[in-house]
Parts: sequence; structure tokens; C-alpha cells
Amino acid sequence: GEATPRRELLYLPITVGKEDKVVLREVPFHVMGWQPASLGERTPYSVVLYGLEDDILESQELRLPFPHMEQDDGSQHFTVMLPWHPDATALVVKRDDRILTRLKIAAQAPRIKIRRPAGGETLKGRQKVRWKVSGASEPPTSMLRYSWDGGQTWRAVAGNLKENSVTVNMDELPGGEECLFQVLATSGLRTGSTTSKPFRVPERPAQLLIASPRDGDTIEKGTSLSLFGAACLPGGATADPAALSWSSDRDGALGTDSQLIVHTLSAGEHRITLESKLPGVKPVSVRLTVREGRPDPIAVMRDERHPASPAPFPMER
Repeated sequence: GEATPRRELLYLPITVGKEDKVVLREVPFHVMGWQPASLGERTPYSVVLYGLEDDILESQELRLPFPHMEQDDGSQHFTVMLPWHPDATALVVKRDDRILTRLKIAAQAPRIKIRRPAGGETLKGRQKVRWKVSGASEPPTSMLRYSWDGGQTWRAVAGNLKENSVTVNMDELPGGEECLFQVLATSGLRTGSTTSKPFRVPERPAQLLIASPRDGDTIEKGTSLSLFGAACLPGGATADPAALSWSSDRDGALGTDSQLIVHTLSAGEHRITLESKLPGVKPVSVRLTVREGRPDPIAVMRDERHPASPAPFPMER
């Protein structure tokens, strides 16, 4: 069948505490996505979205996906992704047919204008992003998102912002030629958003990391050794492990991939090096000592009638 289209959803993190007191754990935001399936243990609680004439536009029961992880104080935590309707006027949380709380929805979403960056510039280092919010029914709360590929992929940079500015370290974000900032501001359960004009962020090469072995480790000859490393990209992603290769200055090439198991290293001092085929990436190395094996001594049981013949099995001392 056809894929379900993405739609506007209201992200609503709700906690129902003692005496059915309803608390919003975070400021609700509108997002584009797919409504998740209803999974988990059923509860008597539900959320209802009402329209102008108090007609029901959307209703969703609240379920606990991990009931065993709930707090001992009786609080129940729900994360709701409720399909949104632009003509909604109120959101109600119920227990069965009893209304626990009713939240009024503002008539209009906040309007936002990004003041900085202006677009067209190259950004690096620490940069302050500024914007202006107008038309909010109550003090707005904002979120800043970033895209490095012209809006195809978005990453949250900062959230729960009460001020209309935030400082961002561009050197910690992926680079690109068509980078964007997006500001979302929520007030009265409505979210407005706007996107900056494109700007450029220099692409920085990946940095190689060797997690195992550690620099200065010593192993016995013939021992299985785990080589584990990664090429870390700005923003926390990792590059294709097939582009990585390992070598020893004593034994030569050891293999490719982010993780290898080797057990044939010769005795002596080694410099284990991890390299990448990616442009501009500097190799990294660690020192490793492989020493000749020292087998544990064993005692051999001998047959008393034939002192020269060993018993069928060795016995450890």
C-alpha cells in the first residue's frame, strides 16, 4: 500500500501525579512526522482536541509503554504525539469522562523573524543567533534547529529558550554549502517557525580515535588483540568503517574496518596505526609491546608402574 504521509503533530509531554494533577514536563511543540502506533499498558487517561463548537477534532488514549519504570510516588509519565488541527481551540486531559485540566489554545501562532545570521556568510567558531518573536499570546519558548544539507536533515541545537538569542559553536556542527537555522516558538499551544537564508559552514575532516589498544599496553605473543577505532565527524557521526585501515610498523598491514581481532603479532615493540582514506584525515598511533609467551608451569602425573610415561592429562600446580 501507499506510505502514510507525514503530518503536523503536537508533541505533548504530560505527567499525571497524585490526585490526578496534570503537569506539562516540557513546553509542547509542533513537529512534522508520523503518528506512532499505540503501544503499552492502557490507562483511564486520554487527551482530546476540541474545535470552535466544542466538537471533538482528535482524541487519543494515554498508554504506558514501560509501566515497570514509573515512579514510586504514583506519577505516570506520557509522551503524546497528537495529530494537529489548525482550527483547534482547546486541549483537555481526562480520566474516563472526568476533565482533569483544560488548556486554551491561542488563536494564532507566534511570528518569528531571524535577525542573525543574515545569509550568504561563512560561519565558524562561536556565533550568536538572534531572532524576534511577535504576536505571542503569552511569553514564548523557542527551539533552535540546524541543517547542513539545505533542509533535508535537521538537528536540534538548543531548546527551552526564553531569550531570543543563543550562542552556537559552529565548529561542533557538520559543515556544508547550504546550511540553515530554523527557529520554532511556542505560545498558547501553537508553534510558529521560520528558516534563515542559507549560509556556509566549513567542512572539517574527521578525527580518528583508537579506543583499543590503549597507548603503552603490553600483551603476550599469541594473545588475541582487539583493535577498535572510529573516524568521528563533527556533530557526533562516524564515517564509513570500510575507509579505515590498521597497520603495525613491525608487521605491516593488519586489515581494514573499525574493529579487528589479531593474534599473530610478532614479539617486540609495535606502533599500531589507524588511517583513513577520507581526505585530510591525519593518522593516529599507539605504542604496544608484545612479549614472548610465558606458559604456566604444569606438573605431569606419571604412572607408578611406568615412570617414564606421562598420565593421559596434565594437572595444574
